[in-house]
Order: sequence, then C-alpha cells, then structure tokens
Amino acid sequence: MLVDPKYHNEPYQGNARRSTKPLNAPKHERKQPMPKEVNCNNFRGLIPYLRKNYGEEGVQKIIGEFIGSSEYLIADKYAPSKALPIKEEHLMDSAYWVSSDFSVRLIGNLRKVIKDPDPIFVAAQGAVKESLSKSVFFIGRILGLKKMFAQAQKLNARFNRTKKLVITEVGDDFAVLQMRYLPGFEASKDICDWHRGLYTGVAKQAGFKDVKIVETHCRAEGDEYCVFKITWKKENLFAALLKSIVKRSLKWAVGNLVAEYEESVRDRDRLIEKLTESEERYRSVFENTATPTIIVEEDLTISMANVEFEKLSGYTKNQIEGSLTLSTFLPKEAIKIVLKPDADGTTANDDLAKREFQFTDKHGSHRDVLIKVGLI
Repeated sequence: MLVDPKYHNEPYQGNARRSTKPLNAPKHERKQPMPKEVNCNNFRGLIPYLRKNYGEEGVQKIIGEFIGSSEYLIADKYAPSKALPIKEEHLMDSAYWVSSDFSVRLIGNLRKVIKDPDPIFVAAQGAVKESLSKSVFFIGRILGLKKMFAQAQKLNARFNRTKKLVITEVGDDFAVLQMRYLPGFEASKDICDWHRGLYTGVAKQAGFKDVKIVETHCRAEGDEYCVFKITWKKENLFAALLKSIVKRSLKWAVGNLVAEYEESVRDRDRLIEKLTESEERYRSVFENTATPTIIVEEDLTISMANVEFEKLSGYTKNQIEGSLTLSTFLPKEAIKIVLKPDADGTTANDDLAKREFQFTDKHGSHRDVLIKVGLI
C-alpha cells in the first residue's frame, strides 16, 4: 500500500484533532522469529506417541502453552523473515526450526504427563517407535548399530545446531557416544534423558537384546562432554554370518536411499535460502522507495513499513510491524473502500491512486492522503 500525503510539499496547516479511539494494543512483543537451533524433525514422533498413549489432553499439557503464544514465534517457511505463532503442524514439519530454549521447555513438560521415575527416557523411546518405520529398523538390524549410529550422527548434524554427536567407540556389543555442545549453548539434564531414550529406542526397535545405557559423564553436572555407553547382547556366530551375507546385498541399496533422502533435504534447505535472499532484496527496494509504503496482512495487521511511513505516522518500525493495524491510521469507511473487491474478485488498485482519505498519525493529527492498493 502506497500512502502519499496530498500536500507533501507544504507543511500541514489544518487544525490537529486528537483521536478519541484508543490505539491498537500490540498483538505480541517479540517481533522476530526464534533462532533456528533445533529442527522440528526432532519432535516428529513425540506428538503421535503422546496422542496414542495419553490422548488429546496429554498432547495439550505438553504443547498447549506454546500454541499461538507470543513468547515463541516461528519463521514462516515461505517467507523466512516473517514470524508466525506456533501451530501443532509446525512441530511435525522439518522445514521449521525452534530455539534451544523452546526445545528444553517442551521436553521438560513431559514430566507433567508421564508418571514414571524416568519420564523423558520413556517418552523418547516411544517417539522413536512412532517416527521410524519397521523397514528402517529391519535394515538397521542387518547393517548393525554402528551404521545406525553413523546415520544418527549425520541427522544430528543436519537437524541440530546446538551440539555435535561423536561416536568414540563401537564394538560387537557396545558403543560409546559423546554429545559435544557448541559454544553459547548450555547442557540440560532433560535433554540428556531424551537422548538416552532415543539411543535406547533405536537399538531396541532394531531388534537388539538386553539393551542398556548409562550416562557416564554429563555436561550439566560439570563434565566437559555428555558421554553415553550403550551395551547389548552379543549375537551368536550363525546369526552374525547370516547377517553379513544379507548385509552385502543391502548396503548398496540402503546407501542410495540415504543419499537420496539427504539430497532432498539439501534441496529444500537451498530453496529456503533462496527465498530468504529474495525477500532481503525485496525488502531493500521496499525500504528505499521515497513514498510511504506498508504491507498489510489479511487481518489488517501491518507486517512491513518503510522509513517514509515511519515519518508520516510518527511511529517507529518496531511499534508498527506486527502490532498495529490499518484501522490505527484510517477510518472504517476508508478501509471498506480500500478492501472492496472488484467484479473479478480482486482488490481495486489503479483507480484508487486518486482516491483521497484522511490519515491519523500517532499524535491524533489528521491529514489528507492519496492511497494506492495492490495485491501481492
């Protein structure tokens, strides 16, 4: 929307009238989306597990406080600089990311629902079962836990930006894994419990027997790294021989499937990066236009405003974007005309360039402006 002061070369001489209507209260205080630190792919199996075992009430006890909340906003996958209130479907979509703080709070909420001495450990095992198919676990059984943990290492690198997973030792009946937190991120005992459950769940679902896991070192308790030792029952000679034969035939096919999946994820990430770059270029043009310009969402919230609109309105960008609506500045009658659809169902644009409306600024002063509206 372009807003042109009618007499832009002359100071406004009319009598200022204070608006009697209260200004719109901010819809949320946090204008920016959360930093992209933990991918929502990490929660993909958790919500189905909760719904299956604890019903809708259980799901809401875990995620309800975040849905539609102004405290945690998520970056729109179609317009990455745009902040959205969280919906449940976002937490099941690997195109979305949340902050480490959000992840810790979400996992911690599991204690509200799961009545077990080790609730987060139990939930993580259930999430593994819901998120991975039986065929994946069959292949894992054939290829072995070393291969499974190697894939877990790759997935952690792609879907988690807070820590690295390092495989330090792997034997016939044990493995030692390290979680190394990246600078700026604090360890959480709840996240340690979550990872204990994930690794145990992977091993059990792949068919390994007598799986046990111990966290021998913990960053949350002052150690340099979190270290997990996993043990399982060693296979007999015949089973190991049979598995080695099948393994040779599966290795090539599985390698291709994994490569195809990783490439599809990379393609999606590249697309999001291009969207971000395009949006940044568009924002640069938008910011530098000499006419007061705003972008208005369907609910009339102003999502973007340029410097010239700041000057016209008297508000700063931070006060405007995501908080104020079009009704802050225009009377209801003007808004109805602006949004009135043409015969073809689109909003009028070119003929509105000469339409005159009255604009109310931050101080309640009114001035006549010319407005042009277009759909984007």
